[in-house]
Amino acid sequence: MNARRASQAGAGVAVAVAALLLTVAPGAAISPATAADSGLLLSADGASWFTSLNGNVFSARGALVPGDALPGSFYVMNNRDTPAYLRVGLSDLAVSDASLASALTLTAVATTASDASGSTVGFAAPDAVCTDFLRRTGPLPPHGVALVSADLRFKQSTPGRSAQGELARIGFVVELADIDLNATNTPLCDGVLEVVPPGELDPGAGPGDPGLGGDGVPATPGGGAGGGSGGSGAGGGTG
Repeated sequence: MNARRASQAGAGVAVAVAALLLTVAPGAAISPATAADSGLLLSADGASWFTSLNGNVFSARGALVPGDALPGSFYVMNNRDTPAYLRVGLSDLAVSDASLASALTLTAVATTASDASGSTVGFAAPDAVCTDFLRRTGPLPPHGVALVSADLRFKQSTPGRSAQGELARIGFVVELADIDLNATNTPLCDGVLEVVPPGELDPGAGPGDPGLGGDGVPATPGGGAGGGSGGSGAGGGTG
């Protein structure tokens, strides 16, 4: 997946795109992340910061059944000397069958030193893609850090063997901007939910090296680097 660079009404925008391949079937896969613009750093543990991060956002599971959830988290740093507004959402959502989109929900909450915000989105909802999960009312301070906690849930109400063996490709987008782009009705991205043949959801590539930047060099705070976060695959099915 490609990172993007944007300029909205004179606002500096840094965007990182991360990929997650979710498999509701036996097996697992990891899709590598991409690099992004300066001012945005991400971390798996809040201690080591990188320009890209290929690893597990969600906890690995051997199987998913109705009622199960995959918890996950990553950290975002505003690596700037000025405040910046944080937005997090899905940039890409593709499923091999609509039943899988109906069976999944994602809750995302961002916690900082001063507040927390977040929401839950159903993957089958028309606004599941390219909508800000966080809806923060204030900017992230210079060199401030937000913990983004995500909870991917397989609905308890999923009937029978619905969604068993189906695949999903889930791409996250993380954005920092000088102004609140939600207030200007600026879309976070331009993706939509797609139903595609399973063969098009094959990850194609193995996991990248955790903790390495796009150039293979770890980034440090203050270094003016961008960022991306990795994802994980999960196996499962309904009983």
